[in-house]
Amino acid sequence: PANPSDGVHHGGTLTLIDEKSATIKNTKTHDSGALEVTIDWMGTDYRLLNIYAPAKPLQRVKFYENFRKYLEEDIIAGGDWNVVPDVLLDVQSSNPLNYENNGAALLEQATNGCKLWDFRRDQLEGEFEATRIGNNRNGATATRIDRVYVPTIDRMNHLLWSFEIEENFT
Repeated sequence: PANPSDGVHHGGTLTLIDEKSATIKNTKTHDSGALEVTIDWMGTDYRLLNIYAPAKPLQRVKFYENFRKYLEEDIIAGGDWNVVPDVLLDVQSSNPLNYENNGAALLEQATNGCKLWDFRRDQLEGEFEATRIGNNRNGATATRIDRVYVPTIDRMNHLLWSFEIEENFT
C-alpha cells in the first residue's frame, strides 16, 4: 500500500545470507537504496551490492549519476533497477518505446565500465521474462527491471552462474 504521508509506494533492499554457508564480514549502507555486504564463502570474499533505484524518473537519474562510485570489477550487483537494458526486449506493453527508462544509459555506462555482465540476458536466449507486471498511464506493462550483474574478472571465472525468478515463496 501507499505511504499515507505522501501517497507513494516505497521500496527498499533486503539481503539474505545463509550463515550456515557463508560468513558475513562487513555491511555498508551507501546512499538510500544501496546496501553492500561482504561475505566469506568457502574461503573467498565476495562483495554483494543490493540496489533499489528510485521509481520516479528524476530521482532515478540523480541516483545513477552517483552510482558508479559503488561499483568495482569484483562486485555482484543485483536488485530492482527500475530501468530496463533494452525497451524492445524487456518491456511488453501497447507502446514499449514510450516506457520511461530514464537513467538506463547511466546504469549501462557504469556496469560496462566495471565489466559487469547481465548474465540472465544470455541465459534467457532472447526470451522475455517479466519481473514486474503492473499498470501505468500507458496501460498494462510487464518489464524486466530486476536483475543481477556479475563480474567478468579472471578470479571469478570458476563460478557457474545461474538465476531464476521464483514466483511464489512458500
